[in-house]
Amino acid sequence: MEHYVCTGSCGEESRNPGICGADFCSKKGKSLEPCSCEDGMHENAGKKIEEENPDLI
Repeated sequence: MEHYVCTGSCGEESRNPGICGADFCSKKGKSLEPCSCEDGMHENAGKKIEEENPDLI
């Protein structure tokens, strides 16, 4: 399931696109990155589907 995460210090997660609003985060005000991980580790946040699965190209 695609979701959106902050790749800064807060790790905010959302079901919808948006921006980071955490005052303490290194990426406050930056866009949340799309992520399609299934395990909650967000290791592929911000990568395009082609980068995650080159076999699908």
